[in-house]
Amino acid sequence: MNADLKLDAMEVRVGPDTEETFDDAFWDSLDCVVNALDNIQARMYVDSRCVWFSKPLLESGTLGTKANVQVVLPKMTQSYGDSQDPPEESIPLCTVKHFPNAIEHTIEWAREAFEQLFVETPREGNSFLEDPESYLRKLPTTGSGTSQVQRLRSLQHMLDKRTMAFDACAEYAVMEFQEKFHDSIVQLLHTFPLDHVTSEGTKFWSGPKRPPAPIKFDANDALHVDFLLAAANLYAASLGVPENRDRTAVAKMAAAVKVPDFRPREMKIKVDDKDTSGEACIDDDALARKLTAEMSEKMKSLKVTPDLRPAEFEKDDDSNFHIQFIAAAANLRARNYKIQEVDFLKVKMTAGKIIPAIATTTAMVTGLVSGLDWMEEHSELQLEA
Repeated sequence: MNADLKLDAMEVRVGPDTEETFDDAFWDSLDCVVNALDNIQARMYVDSRCVWFSKPLLESGTLGTKANVQVVLPKMTQSYGDSQDPPEESIPLCTVKHFPNAIEHTIEWAREAFEQLFVETPREGNSFLEDPESYLRKLPTTGSGTSQVQRLRSLQHMLDKRTMAFDACAEYAVMEFQEKFHDSIVQLLHTFPLDHVTSEGTKFWSGPKRPPAPIKFDANDALHVDFLLAAANLYAASLGVPENRDRTAVAKMAAAVKVPDFRPREMKIKVDDKDTSGEACIDDDALARKLTAEMSEKMKSLKVTPDLRPAEFEKDDDSNFHIQFIAAAANLRARNYKIQEVDFLKVKMTAGKIIPAIATTTAMVTGLVSGLDWMEEHSELQLEA
């Protein structure tokens, strides 16, 4: 395009970990910085460097049809880091947890399930293995008895299955399916039956509250097997067990799993985020103490190192089962609540917060930034205070 233009392309991430490349000499050699970055962390870092080295910065970005361009001049204007975008609107917790009515709610629920099962639980397992006594001593001060029971059971299961074959991971996936898409729904309908009415005399299951229906695992249902395959392999990755991508073989393992009967209990379930009390079963306080004692006794003879492997969510690798798990879980949850199911790409874009780039928006911003860059190079730009 321009024979006099000389470019020096560098395939190096810009950040604190590459300051041996982007050192003081690099920043001192610049006359102006033009950003074309795709994440907030990198933008904040470059902005801080420009402030430190007193370099003009042309910051820009696009979000679908939206765009922004900001001119940052040393000691004359506000820097990029001086302002923040307003926080994104969040979905009410009770809606996500118990009363979804849109596919976005079930995708958010599935994304949180991924985080809890394959990131937080292995990480918490490593914390437990590093210092079991300290972990168990602090546990009674964290959350309700019900949440403590859930955490202890997850730890027990992970410690028990960590040296077993892949069959144990398939069994885990079936049990998670049972708990998430059958047992929890049966419990919700036990607490709030279909004919339940509120204290005002109105039907509880009305308006945005859709009455759900439980789902039983079926090894012949493709969506069920999608969930099974993803959950089992993600669990195996956390334990260091070799993966198994054979759908037929994994489905056969799952079909052999015996699922125990579920009996609902008397349980408090929140229906409003303004309710500050916790969700819990009365009997779980005693059960938590019992499980804590069992874990304490078990660790006296168990010699293991904290080598569980928490997942790092990566939306751009379709082979790592991350989006596959979220897509299957979100659509099964949608099936529970009679919400229209969606395809893999829709889930990927929503869970990964992918906003499609629009060529005309990008071209418009590029032209504006190029014009501002030309002005900076060829004129004395003065701003009035």
